[in-house]
Amino acid sequence: LDYSKHIRRKINMQNIVWEPSSYHLKKSNLAKYIAFINSNYDKDFKNYDELYNWSVDDISNFWESISIFTKIKFSSLPDSIYKKHNSFIKTQWFEGAKLNFAENLLKYKDDSIAIEYFCENKLKGKITYRQLFDRVSNCAYYLESLGIKKGDRVAGFMPNIPEAIIAMLASSAIGAVWSSCSPDF
Repeated sequence: LDYSKHIRRKINMQNIVWEPSSYHLKKSNLAKYIAFINSNYDKDFKNYDELYNWSVDDISNFWESISIFTKIKFSSLPDSIYKKHNSFIKTQWFEGAKLNFAENLLKYKDDSIAIEYFCENKLKGKITYRQLFDRVSNCAYYLESLGIKKGDRVAGFMPNIPEAIIAMLASSAIGAVWSSCSPDF
């Protein structure tokens, strides 16, 4: 897959600073996605430009393929993927579908890195998906013990730290609406 030619053409670069090796191109998520499209949608895309053209020519199949390839978990499947309207704002995407944002972000429970942070107080660290899942579960349980339920609003006045992400995911996991404001605002 020759992505570098596309990138140079799109941004009109003359001097290339970095270019991925053919090994890395073949192992990239984009290469895996193109292979998925070719085998599941009866296509024979060889490069980014062909994929791009398909994404704008066949919008419904493109976005359906994205939801399947990325393994989005729906609690109710969409009636349609894309209903175009003259006004972009009124265009319908995944009409009828329901999903839980937190469920989709917490679908991995392994030891790969979910969050890598460097806080304002120079504290830095990493949180694995397993640790994130456990922390979100504990926070969600605590919120429920306070009587927070689906449809309630939860607001946080906290800095940009991992706990803000954890509180947001915990609120979303139980169906509450999350809002936050950083103290530096």
